[in-house]
Amino acid sequence: MVFSYYSGIFLFVNIASLSSVSAIDIAGKIATNPACKDDVTRLCSSQVLPNDLAVLDCLQNRRSDSDSDIRTECHSFLWQFKLNLTKGDQFLEAAEKMCSEELKSLEECKDQSLEGHKLSCLLENSDSVAQGQCKSFLVRIGSIIFSDFRLVEKFTTACQGDISKFNCGRLDSEEEKDHKQGSTIECLSEHVRNLTKECHLQTLRVAELQADDYHLDRPLFLACRDDRERFCRNAQAGQGRVYKCLIKNKMQNDMSTKCREKLVRRQQLVSEDYKVSKGLVRACKQEIIEHKCFKETNSPVKDRKVKLAQVLLCLENAMHAGNAIGGECQAEMLDHRRQLLEDYRLSPEVVYSCQEDIKTNCRTKEIGGKTLHCLMKHARRQNGISDTCLRALEDLMRITDAGSDWQVDSLLKTSCSSVVETACKNPADSQPASVISCLMDKVFSDVMTTGCRTALLEIQYFVARDFRLDSQLYAQCKSDAAQFCNAAPNWTEEANAIGPQRNPLVLPCLYRYAYHPPADSSLKPECADEVRRVMRQRANSVDLIPEVEEPCIEDLASLCFEKTGRGEEMQCLQDNLERLSPVCKQQVSNYTEEEAEHLELNPFITTYCSRFLETHCQDEMDDGDEGQVMECLVEYKMNTETTMNSKCRAAVEHFQLIALQDFRFSAHFKRACKLDISRLCPNIKAKPQVVACLSEMVRNDSVAQSLGVRSGNHVGSQHRVSQPCRQQLRNQLLQQHEDVQFNPNVRKPCASDEKRFCAQIKPGQGRILECLKAHRKQLDDICHAAIFQAEKEEMDDSGVDFQFIQQCKDPIRRLCQNDASNALECLKGYLDDSTLELHCKELVLERMAEQNLDIRFNPNLKKACSMDIPKFCLGIWQSASKDRELEGKVVDCLKQNFVAKKPLTQSCSDHLTVIMEQQALHYQLDPVLVNLCDKEIQIHCGPEEPENTRQGQVEECLKRKFDTLTSVECRRHVALLITAVQIDIQADPMLHRACAIDLVTFCKDVPPGDGRKPHIGHMYTAVIADSSARFHRLIGNSVTFSTGTDEHGLKIQQAALHANEEPGRFCDHVSGLFKTALKNCEISYTDYIRTTESRHKENVHSFWEILSEKGYIYKGKYEGWYCTADEAFVAEDQTMLVKLPNGQEQRVSTESNRPVEWFSEENYLFELSKLREKLRHWLKSGPVIRPLRHYNLVKSWLDQELIDLSISRPSARLSWGIPVPGDSSQTIYVWLDALLNYMTVAKHSQSEMNIWPPSVHVIGKDILKFHSIYWPAFLLAAGLEPPKSLLVHGHWLVDDQKMSKTTGNVVSPQSCINLVTATGLRYFLMHEGVPASDGNFSMKRMVRIANSDLADGIGNLVSRCCGKSLNPLQTRLGVSPSSFESCGTPGSDLLSLLERTPDIVHDEYQKWNFYKGIDQVMALVRGANGFFQTMEPWKLKKEGQLDQLNATMAVTLETARVVGTLLQPIVPSYSERLLDKLGVPQENRSWDFARLRWTTTETALGSQQAVLFPRIKFD
Repeated sequence: MVFSYYSGIFLFVNIASLSSVSAIDIAGKIATNPACKDDVTRLCSSQVLPNDLAVLDCLQNRRSDSDSDIRTECHSFLWQFKLNLTKGDQFLEAAEKMCSEELKSLEECKDQSLEGHKLSCLLENSDSVAQGQCKSFLVRIGSIIFSDFRLVEKFTTACQGDISKFNCGRLDSEEEKDHKQGSTIECLSEHVRNLTKECHLQTLRVAELQADDYHLDRPLFLACRDDRERFCRNAQAGQGRVYKCLIKNKMQNDMSTKCREKLVRRQQLVSEDYKVSKGLVRACKQEIIEHKCFKETNSPVKDRKVKLAQVLLCLENAMHAGNAIGGECQAEMLDHRRQLLEDYRLSPEVVYSCQEDIKTNCRTKEIGGKTLHCLMKHARRQNGISDTCLRALEDLMRITDAGSDWQVDSLLKTSCSSVVETACKNPADSQPASVISCLMDKVFSDVMTTGCRTALLEIQYFVARDFRLDSQLYAQCKSDAAQFCNAAPNWTEEANAIGPQRNPLVLPCLYRYAYHPPADSSLKPECADEVRRVMRQRANSVDLIPEVEEPCIEDLASLCFEKTGRGEEMQCLQDNLERLSPVCKQQVSNYTEEEAEHLELNPFITTYCSRFLETHCQDEMDDGDEGQVMECLVEYKMNTETTMNSKCRAAVEHFQLIALQDFRFSAHFKRACKLDISRLCPNIKAKPQVVACLSEMVRNDSVAQSLGVRSGNHVGSQHRVSQPCRQQLRNQLLQQHEDVQFNPNVRKPCASDEKRFCAQIKPGQGRILECLKAHRKQLDDICHAAIFQAEKEEMDDSGVDFQFIQQCKDPIRRLCQNDASNALECLKGYLDDSTLELHCKELVLERMAEQNLDIRFNPNLKKACSMDIPKFCLGIWQSASKDRELEGKVVDCLKQNFVAKKPLTQSCSDHLTVIMEQQALHYQLDPVLVNLCDKEIQIHCGPEEPENTRQGQVEECLKRKFDTLTSVECRRHVALLITAVQIDIQADPMLHRACAIDLVTFCKDVPPGDGRKPHIGHMYTAVIADSSARFHRLIGNSVTFSTGTDEHGLKIQQAALHANEEPGRFCDHVSGLFKTALKNCEISYTDYIRTTESRHKENVHSFWEILSEKGYIYKGKYEGWYCTADEAFVAEDQTMLVKLPNGQEQRVSTESNRPVEWFSEENYLFELSKLREKLRHWLKSGPVIRPLRHYNLVKSWLDQELIDLSISRPSARLSWGIPVPGDSSQTIYVWLDALLNYMTVAKHSQSEMNIWPPSVHVIGKDILKFHSIYWPAFLLAAGLEPPKSLLVHGHWLVDDQKMSKTTGNVVSPQSCINLVTATGLRYFLMHEGVPASDGNFSMKRMVRIANSDLADGIGNLVSRCCGKSLNPLQTRLGVSPSSFESCGTPGSDLLSLLERTPDIVHDEYQKWNFYKGIDQVMALVRGANGFFQTMEPWKLKKEGQLDQLNATMAVTLETARVVGTLLQPIVPSYSERLLDKLGVPQENRSWDFARLRWTTTETALGSQQAVLFPRIKFD
């Protein structure tokens, strides 16, 4: 092994033995020799000199550095003395005597036979020799030998040429005049890299032998004697301890320059051969052998040297591979790594490669790491240092593994100690690498110092370019890097390799796998976490992102030279994206795209928004979708109710601005719309243009649908833009409308107008846009056009109207099922609702006024009247400016034609009726009236006070003052309004409201206007299903609740023909009426299905194919009586002849009393007859049909034979339907089509649960056969499960007569809502409706029940206990058993009632007996009111009985809370107002809270008014 060679250096010890060290007998004694006697007396008189070796020590170690204090004759004598000494036998004999025991233990020395080998071996192993006479002997011998290079055999021969070449002294055979030849060895060591190979080896060998004791390095010993006393007095000589101590203190200010220089020279030798460092050799010997940290050679000249860098790399590689490295060895490695970074002169490659760079940039720098950091600083600049110097620095960073330990770099350690002490003392930061990571996390925080930040970033610049230098990253990712990124399997590609081994592409590769893993590959979670950490930390500076910094170096210098703060360079590049060079632009774009996907790359967001994210966006962060996290920040930034700190707001706004440049910079938008963009808007990148392009597509598709573009027989074409993208478009448009700086289509054309009119307006919150709209008549044409388009966007989708969404947030949630897109249309129906906040109501009216300015602002009206506008108002329409308002002219034209009874389409007439009603109540909504009658209003109708402008009083005033109006144009317009009432009474809401009861009583057979509208029978089905759905949600069940309209069939076809409308448009209109009615009645469906939808058509075709494949469909001739009204064939024994008033006979259905006609035609038939037994089995499987009477009816049907069912109609007779697959001559039977709507909903459900079969169908008894015979038969034939149950309810009668669509005996739910609100109607239907029997409608009874229960019963209870007279503190007191006990018998009676009521109500609701559940709740209300009256709290207050008063109030309020919770399924908005008033949090409103709950906590009451339901007055 390398440790046992001795071929290089021998001492002249081939002489006879020496009797003793203390009695060396040679020719002449030094002290008495005439040549030296005077010098010894002068220089050594103060010392005890027992022998000549002591005298020699004195003269050699004298304090003077000059030889001039010793005479020439004495120099010559000393030289001859040492030469004779080393040539005699005494040395070897003395060695054998003094070191006999050591030679026994050192086998390799004992067996040496060649001259000089034995003593040479002893000197080499002197570090393992214990203190004693042998140790002293060897130190003294070394002192003699290494004082003159000529005493070292072979050194003379090997180095003669180099000594001459570098002027290191003379090799002369003549006796020398002076003995200071130790300086020759020193000189050669200074040129060690340039020596010949043989001399190089000999010089290093000498250095190795000197390494044990600093005394042996004579020049260093002499130069550092004082420093040794100053710094290392307690350091014991031997084993390199004094060297180590001196080097540790090398950078101390009071270290002498000469000593420091000698130490540098010594360290340079260590760099050339690690064995020169005795501490490293001793501590790491086993590890070096084990990991083969040296290389063998076959060269004739044995290359015994192993560079320090090679050993360090080898050992570091072993450590990174997970091998154990001893603690002492690690400490030595750390010392040497620190030394290399402390003094650039110890790295020959840096000295050689960077000498010109140091001269140019760092000439005034000192050692101690400053010069290296100077080079690092310049490395970060464009053309800052040469490439060769950069590579040398990269090598040095790798050799020292500078990224793994903050203590390796002395400058970093000194600069950052205070920061570490303050901010990185957590247990998690105990590891050195963790401290580095901690410092990077804090690099731009308040605790970071400038010096620490500078030093840290200079180191990290190099770490960023080699992923191995980040030890935490490397430890977790080395296997993934090798597997996925072609990284070397070892920390260094070859353990012994030195030289450039950059790994700049590994981290980007790992990043791709962390964030965009292929389907079959992914990083280990620990590695992915580390990659995210690194990317987050490096996002602070472009320098640390080499894939961006290198291509952008010139752009940074020219555009961003002043940007030096955290993240400012990247922000500057992003701001100047269009000005960057192509290659830089591409990299910045790529990085920005990733930054949008992963917020940790955005240092401003992560720093300034961290607390806000934790508070408001935790759910999005937990979901791991950072695109949604950014959307959350944007949403809250726009939220008027949320306070966001200014720096976070600025960071979010900068992100929004940057995102305008490329749609890819908005992660969620990109994901949702990428395919749509590539398909519909290719070659467009700027987000505003992309949004405009896609929005135009959506708008055009919507218009196409509204104009009746068909697909087969079905209304509307598919949207070309996907639904997720449409949602994202809405979000983007909302941001544009929140702040015009994000909308270049407004910002640029309106820049001057914004300064002119809105200079004092604070940006954001939609304020600038509202300001510009308020000045629309004064705007420049180009700005006016931009604002027109912005308003059009808002009217097309109210979800992008920022001010509206913010001002009406709560009503949209409560009243519109949080549907922002249609919120304006929704809230129009709640203008008279007392719960609609005033500021929201005013804004709704303002938006309605804007809509009425131009029909293009009212998409619903434009759609409804699309056929009427070109027919009746073509001139006005054609003359309309593209981007100027029509000032209400088109609407006014349509109104005139409506009043003139022109044949407007039904949908247009209905919309105009609503508009005229709204305008009558709020005259500001009629721009023509405002324009023509403004002066008349001021003169005749007084000031615009709220009670006038919102109650229809202005229009009433103008009608009353008609004869006194002076303006002809105003009179003409008012006359139009008066005439409109003759067409539809709803055009005059004051008259309609006054006559509501009389209309029902005396005019019930007169249909309102000319429309076809839903009746309360439809609403009863919807409300009972909705109440059940709400109840199940309250008890914690997931609910899918569907409703909708079946829109095919002969009846629809004929009705459309009668209305002079195309069937599709007719269905759009009627379905819209039903949808509006459901919304107004607070129906919480999850899916509204229309059978004209394409998803349904696909399902019907698929189901038909299944039935056909299973052999249940055949073609045949079918004859029989057909009832168009019932959409069914009727057996002849189920018909009868009746005589009509005109004397003619008509055959009718005995079941429905509706006319039937004879049909004979070829149809497809369904083999219903085969399924009778399966249907009977299904019926017996459980209580599948409720109530029992309907179960028995179905059972009786199945006791009879079933005949096959006709399931198609000739398309010649029925064209409005779904064609039979493969046979366009036939149209699928409407009931097969309609019944499959349930399956369509299930197929497209968003629920994670399997929702088939349905738990229940809620139906009227008139369609029982279709649902109990045909529907389960279809499903059984297809191999599917039938529904679990059917709830069948009765019909509603009016004055004991069946209410029906065909007889005209209709009660409109809207007329009921107008009178008693949706709460009153829902309560009445659930209170009076009994599923097993028919209900009987009475308007008077509905009003009476609503007043009695909602206003007087519950309302009075809440009002009294929330009034300030009895509850001055406006709190809901906590309730406990003692509260009831202190109220005596009344309290215990109420407690008993309160405890049992919730369970009874629960059971009744479960059984669909909502009327019984309501009875139980009202019994509790009556009990609470009786309790309150008995306790007389007003007396308790007066008498000062505060404890009993508080108990009474607590008990009453707790009862009210329970009542409000129990009634949520029945009257949701009423219950919400009640619970809001009682201060009940949303999370405490589930059924778990429907029971009595003990608590000592007081809760503040809500600020809402205590009147929950105002009493309704009627005669």
